[in-house]
Amino acid sequence: MKSWRLVAAIVAAVGLGLPATLLLRDDDQPTPVDGPADRQVIPDTSAPSTETSPPTSGRRIETTSSFYFGRPFETIHIEGRYRGVHGATELRVQLRQADGWTQFPLPVVTQPSGRFRAYVELGQGQYQLRIVDPDRGRASRVLTLLLF
Repeated sequence: MKSWRLVAAIVAAVGLGLPATLLLRDDDQPTPVDGPADRQVIPDTSAPSTETSPPTSGRRIETTSSFYFGRPFETIHIEGRYRGVHGATELRVQLRQADGWTQFPLPVVTQPSGRFRAYVELGQGQYQLRIVDPDRGRASRVLTLLLF
């Protein structure tokens, strides 16, 4: 049962992610992010709260919602804005797991205004996600995704 989910995640990542990565990064649509095919675990060093520390330089990653709902393997859109950043900036979607944060393989690229749209596809369940700027150490609040 797990193997077909892995295959579905890989097919989704390649099918949706590869064409998007070939597009120019400065066009109007950000690069989509799909399933965690290439798993990179980042140890969970955050406090147990669902909020991140307040930014010190005015830069913050905001999303339009804290809760997202959908059906298993449906493409879920996570929209937001990276305030205080001008120009294209690479962000990552991370999924909280027992051993830390798993980083999705493809980046989300902000528009010059700081706006972004991330896309995720996961199987049935409840997940905690966040959007991060790994270069600057910024993270959005923790988001809840419920797929049923």
